[in-house]
Amino acid sequence: MQRGVAKKPRYEIVSKGIYFWFGKTPLPYRVQVLWPSNHFERFATKEEALARRAEDVAVQIAQSVKRANDKKPRTEEERTFVTKKRAYDLATSGNNSKQERDVTNDLARLWTERTGFRATPLNDGTRADLLLALDAEATLWLCVQVKTANTNSKGNFWIFCHVKGYTGMAVVCWAVDAGIGWLHDGKDLEAIEGGHLGITHNGMDAPRTKNEKQWNGQSVFDMKGLIETIRSERDRWPLVTEEFARWDFEGRENFVEMLTLETYRAKYPGKFDFPDEQAGRADLVGKPPPEAGNRLRVQLKSAKDPPTGATGFKVDIHVAAGRGDEGNQLIEPYESSDFDHLVVMYLFPLTWDAYVWEIPMSKLIEKGIVGHELFKGKTAFYVHKKSNLPEETRHINQSLWTREFFKGTWSLPELTDVIRDARKKHEF
Repeated sequence: MQRGVAKKPRYEIVSKGIYFWFGKTPLPYRVQVLWPSNHFERFATKEEALARRAEDVAVQIAQSVKRANDKKPRTEEERTFVTKKRAYDLATSGNNSKQERDVTNDLARLWTERTGFRATPLNDGTRADLLLALDAEATLWLCVQVKTANTNSKGNFWIFCHVKGYTGMAVVCWAVDAGIGWLHDGKDLEAIEGGHLGITHNGMDAPRTKNEKQWNGQSVFDMKGLIETIRSERDRWPLVTEEFARWDFEGRENFVEMLTLETYRAKYPGKFDFPDEQAGRADLVGKPPPEAGNRLRVQLKSAKDPPTGATGFKVDIHVAAGRGDEGNQLIEPYESSDFDHLVVMYLFPLTWDAYVWEIPMSKLIEKGIVGHELFKGKTAFYVHKKSNLPEETRHINQSLWTREFFKGTWSLPELTDVIRDARKKHEF
């Protein structure tokens, strides 16, 4: 037997799920039929094979839709769970985000009132929370990070969490319940053990305690004092452009999210703003309509490569739901009241392009993706590009409806020097 000679293949793949077998046979085309059982059927022509495959896929879709419609409705316990859980989240963690956004907005308003210059709260996830202009041109800005806390039961102790990682900016620690605050240089806070800053204070006129940083002869400020001190000490911190601050993220996930946001905003210039609410359920909000009406709330999600053997692109669509008994992160589906419009993007780093889907809330409700009165919702689903039905090889499910909402390939934001540096930092 001669070695090193490859055997001739017995068949070739004409299309996914359709095979052409070589040799003298009147029925060379074999079609993998998945419904009602997984088996092969033979045909004489390619056209017959394609038609049979399409029929099989249509049956699979119909069965999948029936399964979705036959789901058991939510129980009363499941319906009340969402309401109770949202209330708990607001009481434990959600309130912190609102506090920080409220204080940030108050600082911004007061800065403009006292200086006449602009102040700009930033989008979620950036290292800085607030940008302060030092002149009317506002080409360069001073970065401010805002931390908030409420006192403990004793009434004179505040813990400010995660105060490290803010070198190059002013850090305001604001006691919400007392209406007082402390000013820090982000560089100094790098020496804090554990990353959390605890401050004991006994009143505006009380002596400075050991964990209060003395600043310009005093350790505690009202909000006007914070503004005036930041203004007088402006030379402590470097100034940056607004573009740099908006792309200055600590983590890769926030950078990827910003890519999706800016891609969408560029597609519809001038139509969307960042929401006033920090860490809310929507990523973008439409600018006020010309007539009275609600602003469109848009949620953006990045799609992932599918697991081995699956088709389409996976979309995780869930929110954090606290911690379990063993400290594990719990998640829950979005609710139909959380946003109005879902945008999904699958990003291609090498080509700097993205596949895009735009799906209205009404369709997400119909397909049971988000929670509502009848169904609890899902924490993930798949999206598909437009393609011929016979191209699908695995069991088809109801996610094929997403092809109707595929918008094609869009270009990611223009590669400025700032975005190039951020892209390199996050290895994207």
